[in-house]
Amino acid sequence: MSNTKTRCCAKCGEPLPVDIDRLISSAEYAIDTKQYYQAAELLSEAKMIADDYRIYYHRAKIELEADDDGALFKMLEKLQLFKKTQKENEVTLAIKRLMKRKQNGNGMTILHCAVFYEQFDMIVFCVEHGSDVNATYYSGENKPISPLSMISMSMPRGATRNDGILYRTKSEVNKIRQYLISHGATDKRRFGK
Repeated sequence: MSNTKTRCCAKCGEPLPVDIDRLISSAEYAIDTKQYYQAAELLSEAKMIADDYRIYYHRAKIELEADDDGALFKMLEKLQLFKKTQKENEVTLAIKRLMKRKQNGNGMTILHCAVFYEQFDMIVFCVEHGSDVNATYYSGENKPISPLSMISMSMPRGATRNDGILYRTKSEVNKIRQYLISHGATDKRRFGK
C-alpha cells in the first residue's frame, strides 16, 4: 500500500501527490549507485511526509559509507524504537540485513564501528541482530581486522567517549573483549587465522 500525502507546488500552489514508497525506492537506487548525497536528499523529503523505519534503515547505510559513527548510532537507535512498535518482523529483518552490510571501500561493518568507539549497547545490539563477530575489513596496511582486534587499536591520547570516560580503559576493553569472545569472536589479526 502506498503512503501519499498532498503537498503543494512551490511555484503555482497546486496540490502535488507525493509517494513515500517511490521516494524511498529512489533513495535505495541512489545508494546502490553510490549517489549518497542524492539519496540523503530523497530520504529527507520522505521524512517530511512520514516517519517510516525505511528512512532510518537507508540513512544508516549512508552513514556507514560516510564513516559518520555518531549519525550511524543515532539511526540505529531510531530503528530500535521502530522495532518496539513493529506489527510484523519487517523492522527486525531490515536490521538483520543492515548488520551484514559492509562499507564498500574496505568491508567495515557496523559492529567494527561500535567496538572501535566502545559503544557497548550497540555492540550487544549488533550481535543480537546477527552481526558476524569475526567479520574482517582491510586497513591501509591491507591486514584483516576483526571486531575483537578493533578494541586494541589506539585512540588519540586523552580522547573521551560521550559519557566522559577515557577510551581504552582496562575495564571497558576487558568487558568488550569478554562479550565478543563469549559470542565466538577470535582475533584474526593477532593470531593470523
